[in-house]
Order: sequence, then structure tokens, then C-alpha cells
Amino acid sequence: LYALKRHESFAIIKHVAKSRQLGSGLLESIAVRADDVPLFVEEVTNYVLEFGKLHDLDEHQPVLLERIRPYLTGRLDGLGMAVKEVAQVGSVIGRSFTALLVSRGLDCDSESLQPRLDQLVQSELVHKQGNGADAVYNFKHVLVQDTIYASLFQRHKRIFHRRIAEALEREFPETVASEPDVLAWHFTEADESRKAITYWSRAGEAAIARSAMTEARRQFEHGEDLINKLSK
Repeated sequence: LYALKRHESFAIIKHVAKSRQLGSGLLESIAVRADDVPLFVEEVTNYVLEFGKLHDLDEHQPVLLERIRPYLTGRLDGLGMAVKEVAQVGSVIGRSFTALLVSRGLDCDSESLQPRLDQLVQSELVHKQGNGADAVYNFKHVLVQDTIYASLFQRHKRIFHRRIAEALEREFPETVASEPDVLAWHFTEADESRKAITYWSRAGEAAIARSAMTEARRQFEHGEDLINKLSK
């Protein structure tokens, strides 16, 4: 999952397109959307050729996920269960994650975790920025994160979301204050509805304070949905 030079991405796109002529703007958009990762350059190009447009790619992202899942699943399984779990917990956290939060999600110490993180980096599914405790790990593409997240059983998703939410509450007061929607989402996915409702409410209030009314409405609606489920 190494990154190509932009002209190399263009060459792949043109090869996949064959006789179809794609404008320079579309070539650039495909390369950017695929993060210049060869596998994704091919699949995004195929998507554009099949559906004729790029702007609604998010709507059809499941199509891409199904196409790349066998390849990524094989790569992930080849790493072994211990490293696969690290990748799965990282996918629960988000596109970017830290060793500390992964250790909280797995309920393990950082000393035993680091070799597994190093193996994950070597696999090229993620890349690392920085060193030591401040290092941040990023999935090479959002499709990698989504595919790995989809590989989790629902029971495990709930456990990891709960552990991560509780770790954020306990150890990251700045995140609690500035990103209550993050905790709301984790608690929602953990089936901790009462806590999730509290944080959706905080997120809505924070959005109102920023005059982000559409966002506030969405946050309150999430909370209302959970309240309605609890009352049934």
C-alpha cells in the first residue's frame, strides 16, 4: 500500500481506462481520492468508469469495500491474530490512533504492544508519524480502516468502543471538553445509551455555541433516537 508519484497514478488510471479519455481534472481527482495508493487508484478508476461520476463516491463506498475486501482481509490475516487485533482496535478509534488508546482498547501494557505496532507499520497498512509516546499511526486510506472495522464481530466492537470511551473520559479531559461528539459516538456504539445521550446533548450545546445549527440539530437527533429506544 505504498504511495505512488502522481504521474505514476495517472499512468495507472490511463491504463485502466484504456480507450476512454479522462480529463486532467478527473485524473487529478481520482489520484487524490485514492491517496495515490495503487490498489485504490485502480478501484476508484473502475468506479468512475462504471458509474460515470466521482462526486457521489461516498454513497457507493460499499461497492469499493467489497472489491478490495478479499485483498485486505488476506493481508490482515497474514499478520496473525495479535497484530490483527491492534489494527482492529485502531480502526475503532479512527483514521488516526495512538499507542496509548490502542493499549486501553486491548487492555494491555505498552511494552507488549509496541512490537505489534511495529509489525503493523511494516505491513504498510498504516504509517507512523513521530516517535515515542507522541507517535501517531494513520491508516493508509479510509477504505483500509473501513475494511478492518468491518472485520470485527459486533460483540468485540462494543467492548472496544466502551474501553476507548472510558479511557477518553478518564485520561483525556481536553477531548471530553472539546469533542463530546467523539465520546457520544463511542458510547453509542458500545450500547451505553445513557452516557451517549449525555454526550450527544453536550455536543449539541457546543455546536449551538459555535452557531453551527445544522450540526447541533444532528447531535440532538442522535440523542433523541437513543431516548426513544430506551423508552420502548
